[in-house]
Amino acid sequence: MALARRFGQRRSTQASRERLTNHRREGGERWGTVAADVQFHTGQGYQSFGAAEQEELALHAFLQALTPERLHQHVIMATPRSLDEALKEAERAEDVLCLAPSQTACWRRKSAGHAHPHSSDDSVHRRYDVAAATAVTSQDT
Repeated sequence: MALARRFGQRRSTQASRERLTNHRREGGERWGTVAADVQFHTGQGYQSFGAAEQEELALHAFLQALTPERLHQHVIMATPRSLDEALKEAERAEDVLCLAPSQTACWRRKSAGHAHPHSSDDSVHRRYDVAAATAVTSQDT
């Protein structure tokens, strides 16, 4: 019985490490779910590591899971120091860069279903919206 527990634990640890290494976002899965999975598998796969080491491993695994490549590069360039910082930056950047898998159109194209992340009363952002919409329109023609 003790051997079964010990080898079962080893298999569980190895499985968590493999899931951590190979974790990718599935379908419309939220980045918060990916971060929670990464954190769980880090804790299960590296129980003997300290909290700081687990945080570093979780951050690295989350960064590796980021897709598309444009989002991955953006979040890395933001140099997050924690999983939480990386998650916040990924969510923010995905919205601004119009990369969310569930979005059918971008706010820059002024289409329904995607709200502008800033107040409509902000004249700086209104000018940016007009410039972006003009650029998109001129590219489409």
